[in-house]
Amino acid sequence: AGKPVTVVGILTGSLVFLADLIRQLDLPLQIGLIAASSYRGTATSPGELIVRDELLPDVRGRHLLLLDDILDTGQTASRLVEHLVANRGAAAVKT
Repeated sequence: AGKPVTVVGILTGSLVFLADLIRQLDLPLQIGLIAASSYRGTATSPGELIVRDELLPDVRGRHLLLLDDILDTGQTASRLVEHLVANRGAAAVKT
């Protein structure tokens, strides 16, 4: 409460939910998008996580709400939370 919020959608599956959610939020916020993938081609087991965050605004010191469409093991979400805090300077990340 009272903190600036950035809603970050993980592309592309979260877009519809993100749009529906932000219509219901009555607070100032900004939106960011991030892409993450550990599957290449026809692979059925994960490899190295590739993160593309060029569509993410400056999130230093901001509180983030990270949205995804599917949560299997939670490894991708956990690694994205680490990335957003350690590399992008987010104050806090909730999923």
